[in-house]
Amino acid sequence: MSTTPTMISNGKIQELADALSMQFRKNNNEDDLRLDLGPVLGAINADVLPSHGTESSQVDPDGSFHIFIPSMTSNRRDRFTICHEIGHYFLHYKIVDIPAEDLPMKFGRGERNKAETQANVFASSFLMPEQLFKKEYKKQNGDCWAVAQSFDVSPAAAQVRAQVLGLE
Repeated sequence: MSTTPTMISNGKIQELADALSMQFRKNNNEDDLRLDLGPVLGAINADVLPSHGTESSQVDPDGSFHIFIPSMTSNRRDRFTICHEIGHYFLHYKIVDIPAEDLPMKFGRGERNKAETQANVFASSFLMPEQLFKKEYKKQNGDCWAVAQSFDVSPAAAQVRAQVLGLE
């Protein structure tokens, strides 16, 4: 079963993810651009568990949230995947206010559809908020490898973010 996309525009998803990210970063040093996912997971009663298949997540009837990550992926990919699944949590569960009787609710990656794109937009903005990204991109003279290291994301994720923001 495919996830029903939210009716929120990608621009509004970026704004939401940026704002949430900045809330979780309020105790960061100014030079620390890495989003600590521990407090995020704690705030939404989530855990990250190993998977023998693909990335996925599930919301249980008690509201607990489980993110499943394959064991053969890199830490930087896992960070993006975790934030992608957190995007599903906010965009396709919390915002639409799914009733408890419709749970558990599962989200799986691999499909190419609007809901998956929305979760990717969320993850990218959540890990790399626009203003912080633009500032770091300029500081690193457009070097996406250096920017990726600053945000602890893959160079591919940083390059896509730069393209989306019109920097490349």
